[in-house]
Amino acid sequence: MVAGPDRRTVALLAGLVCLCLAALAVDFDTVSYRRELAGEWWRLFTAPFAHYGALHAAGNLAALAVLGVAAGHCLSHRRLAVLVVVTLAGSMTLLHVGLDQYRVYAGISPLNYALLGAILGDLIGRRPVPAIVLTAALVGSLVHAAAGGAGLLPIDGVRPVWQLHALGVAVGLALGLAGGAELRSSGRSPRSSAPLPP
Repeated sequence: MVAGPDRRTVALLAGLVCLCLAALAVDFDTVSYRRELAGEWWRLFTAPFAHYGALHAAGNLAALAVLGVAAGHCLSHRRLAVLVVVTLAGSMTLLHVGLDQYRVYAGISPLNYALLGAILGDLIGRRPVPAIVLTAALVGSLVHAAAGGAGLLPIDGVRPVWQLHALGVAVGLALGLAGGAELRSSGRSPRSSAPLPP
């Protein structure tokens, strides 16, 4: 029987969901990233939790719950916390410093892509067919967005920031590969001292 994610992983995911719901309850213009208001530094921290409406939030939060639980099987709660901080800080830094073409931003999707990357990193070397399928889906999604395609939940006038999604995949893949290599060399699971099945 496969154990679920530990309580610290669940608490981290629940905290992220609560932050997104709290941001949804606040006026969007107060918490979203707006380049022309770059002096309002708090927007770098609040924008990942802001969303373009209830449908955008519901889609991202459903993905966060499913992918977070799945990643909780392959990452310890500490690695998951590092993934969250590095992805959110890195994506907002990249947006602010290097992506002048985006004037407004909101959403936690870079973190969802990081979780996918972590799952992929865990699958590489252990389960090649699912790893190939997930790689194809990720590459297809990034190419579609880079070519100007709408996201999974199209929002009028909003283009997905594929560069932030790619950053998320890279961060997740690096942590997933590192965690997978560590687990394979030790023969242990991320949350217990029990040996992994062959």
